Formats: sequence, structure tokens, C-alpha cells
Amino acid sequence: MKITVVHRAPAKVAYLRYTGPFGEPLRRFWRGTVAPWLADNGLVDCPRYGLSLDDPRRTPPEKCRYDACVELPAGLTLPDAAETIIPGGRYASTLFRGPGAEIGPAWTAFLNGALAGARDEVDHTRHPYEYYPRGASFDSRTGAITCELCLPLTDAAVSISRATPADAKTILALQKRAYESEARSYDDWSLPPLAQTLESMREEFASGTVLKAVIGEGSDARIVGSVRARLTAEGCQVGRLVVEPGWQGRGIGTLLMRAIEQAFPEAARFQLFTGSRSEGNIRLYERLGYQRTHDEVLSPAVTLTHLEKRR
Repeated sequence: MKITVVHRAPAKVAYLRYTGPFGEPLRRFWRGTVAPWLADNGLVDCPRYGLSLDDPRRTPPEKCRYDACVELPAGLTLPDAAETIIPGGRYASTLFRGPGAEIGPAWTAFLNGALAGARDEVDHTRHPYEYYPRGASFDSRTGAITCELCLPLTDAAVSISRATPADAKTILALQKRAYESEARSYDDWSLPPLAQTLESMREEFASGTVLKAVIGEGSDARIVGSVRARLTAEGCQVGRLVVEPGWQGRGIGTLLMRAIEQAFPEAARFQLFTGSRSEGNIRLYERLGYQRTHDEVLSPAVTLTHLEKRR
């Protein structure tokens, strides 16, 4: 079995959930439920994923959960399906080609061999999955399928450093991806972070400090987060904390916040705001010692929650 380490980009997917024994019952779910659903929505040729949420070696068969996912074309939403983002990052990968009945033993062999003698460790914050690329083969006569088995590995260390104007375009694109969830929450695609221009972004490099979070080294280095701040008479104004959607929940936002505070040792207090519906952001800031000061109503749909932290 040939095993390689690859880097996968985050993928926005719609999914149907299955709960029950893996094996033939799961294959029937793909044939009888997922395949017609894909056909009805014109998504048969889109990349697909089979996300294993539970380890069948440790979970009772009737409680094993599995998400049958399809990668959504840009701008498409399916009203009858839940959506999520499959995180990007480093994965051990191997090619599987054979009858569907053999995929379980193939997973066992893959899991046993993926880390043998290696320094890599499984990242338990992400789930393993089967990846069926566009055009993946399926033999209706024999039931043979082709897919990649993907096991998440811990990422290289995150480095925080000062960004330069040369990073502005990349950070602006990241910012707009990160704020898409906010726009959907408020049903407002004119939010300032989404409407910001490259020119105004570059101006912020001249008037304040912009930090970036980078994963990887050399040609593999990628910016996966950013935050910026500037010092005023009222205190240090922190803004636009963003993390690539597929990299959220891994402590990158916390690292950026701590780094931006350390960048302003002279500041007696730090001030920021976020949308009142952004409960995850508010929990993060409160966990870092910020306290709510007041709410600011911008429109019937949008209210900002202001927070402050004193040294």
C-alpha cells in the first residue's frame, strides 16, 4: 500500500447523514438515497466525500455516524441539506480501487500503516474521509469503486509574524472568505469586511500593525489567519480577526490575539467589536479577558457588541 502525505484545501459541502452499521447498509444508503439526491440536483459529477464521524472499532454499530457529502459549486445552496466545511490541512492518503465490500479492510490496513515508523500524528480534531474526485470510476457490474482514503495529520507549527503590503491581496481574499458566514447570518452581503478594497487594505498597513498566521514553510507556506490593530488616544483598537474557514477551531485566533496584544506593550487597554450574533467570537474574546461594554445598533438587522480588556 503506497501512502503519501498531501495538503488538501478546505471544501464547502452539502451532506446527508447516515447513522447505523457500516458495510452493506451504508452502501445501500449511497445507492438508494445519496445517488438519487445527487442526480436530482445535477451534482453527480461533483467531487464527493464520505466523512466517518465515529470509529467503528470503538463505537457500537447502530451509533456510527457518516456524512455523505458533495462539494458545492460556488454560489449554490441546497435547501434540503445541511452544509459544512471539511477542513483543509495535511492528510495521509492512499488510493483504493476495488469492490465496495473491501473498503472496510482497506481502511484497517491504511490506519495500521499510515503512521508506522513516522513522526506524524493523527489530528483528532478532524475526521478521516473517502474522497471521490470528479470522474471517479464506478463499475455497476462488479461494484468496484475508486477513491482516496484520507487520514488527517497534525499540521506544521503555526507561526505568527508581521504582515507586509505584499500580503495585502492574500489577506483581503482570506478576510472575504472568513466573513461569508457573517453575511449569511445577517443576510447582508454589504458588510464592510466584504466591501473593503485592496487600496484601503494597503492603507491599513501604513496606519497600524497587521499580523499574519502562517502554516508551512517555503513554497508550502500559506496564510491562514490575520488580525490588525492601531493605537489611539482611547486605547489599542483591534479589528478584523480572521481565520480561514477550514482552519477555524484550532487555536489560531487565540494565537493571533495574544500576539497583537504583545505588539502593543504600551497600551493600557484594548478595544474591539463584533456582531452580536457572532457567539463564537464573543466567547473567544471573553475567554481572553475581554468584557462587554455596550451594544451599538447599526440597522434593524445588525447590532455590534463592543468589548474591552484592561491591563
